[in-house]
Amino acid sequence: MKYRIVLLLVCLFGASPWAFAEKIYKWVDSDGNVHYSAQPGGKQAQELKIHTLPAPPAAPAATPAESPQPSFVESYEKEQKEKAAAAEKAAKEKEVRDKNCEIVRKHMISLQLGGRLYEIDENGERKFLSDEEIQSRLEQAKKDVAKWCQ
Repeated sequence: MKYRIVLLLVCLFGASPWAFAEKIYKWVDSDGNVHYSAQPGGKQAQELKIHTLPAPPAAPAATPAESPQPSFVESYEKEQKEKAAAAEKAAKEKEVRDKNCEIVRKHMISLQLGGRLYEIDENGERKFLSDEEIQSRLEQAKKDVAKWCQ
C-alpha cells in the first residue's frame, strides 16, 4: 500500500511544471563577465535552481457595460454621431426658417401693394378689409419678417 502511494506521489511530482522547466546555467568567462544561458558555457558552469511561482489567474475581460471609461474610439464615434445629429437638426431648423421667411415676406408684399384686399368668410363670401385692418396686418407681417428672416 505504501509503495502505491509513493509511486503516485513520484508520478504527480514528475508531471508538475518544475519537471518541464529548462535548466539555467551561470558561468564567468576569461574577461570576468558573468553569463546566464540554457546551455553550460564550460566546465565551471553552475546549474541554478529557480523557483517559479504559479501564474496568477487571468482577470476576466471587462465588458463594455462594465468599463469605467469608454475607449478613445468609442468616445470619438459618440462625439461624431452627436455632431452629425446637431448638424442635421440645424439644417432642418434652417429649412423651416427659410420657408417661413418666404411666406411672411410674400404676405407683407401683398399687404404693401395695396388695392382692395379681402378674406373669404365661413359662408364662402368675400369680406373686404378696411384700411385699419390692412395697416394692423402689415405691422404684424413686419414683425413676422423680423422674426423669421434674420
